[in-house]
Amino acid sequence: MRNCNIRDAPMRILFLDIDGVLNGHDYCEVAESCSIKGQCVGHLNRVIRDTGCRIVVSSAWRYMVGEKGMTLTGLHYLLRTHGLTAKPTDLIWDVIRRDATPDEPRGHIIREWILQYRSAVRGARVHFCVLDDLSAEEMGIADDPYMMRRMVRTNGKSGLNEVSAQQVIDVFQDLERSESEHHNPINGDRPA
Repeated sequence: MRNCNIRDAPMRILFLDIDGVLNGHDYCEVAESCSIKGQCVGHLNRVIRDTGCRIVVSSAWRYMVGEKGMTLTGLHYLLRTHGLTAKPTDLIWDVIRRDATPDEPRGHIIREWILQYRSAVRGARVHFCVLDDLSAEEMGIADDPYMMRRMVRTNGKSGLNEVSAQQVIDVFQDLERSESEHHNPINGDRPA
């Protein structure tokens, strides 16, 4: 987990799934993988431009980074070859940890990441959105209104589109608007 200087503005983090978000699970036999769709990356560009968010990879692609098959910078450049226009190489900021068990919900791992970041960077204010094609039940957050408010689900067959990109932008804007009125348990404040 990288450290940063905390200013007045909250850190905006997008927990990004890749398969089903930047592609439609279209398996390519030749590449032995699912191909990234430029149109989906174009929508991600809009989210990044309009929100100033950093990316934490929550996708299974995180295993390539965690197992040293690829660096965060390498993943950034890979996405740039598919149309990512954001230039800072630290845009892709981190990955969540590997599942402890095969049935550990991804949403629990994301919540843990946020708590660890908050602990590591005292006083950090974190606004985040989870962008995934998994359902809230599959993510393990269906009974968690705090997390549900911050989740956008894509259609796994088509990936990120204009509507879901706007939903992500809306999540960040809603969090900005409501921050002064409500506090959240992950940021160490009273529950909303």
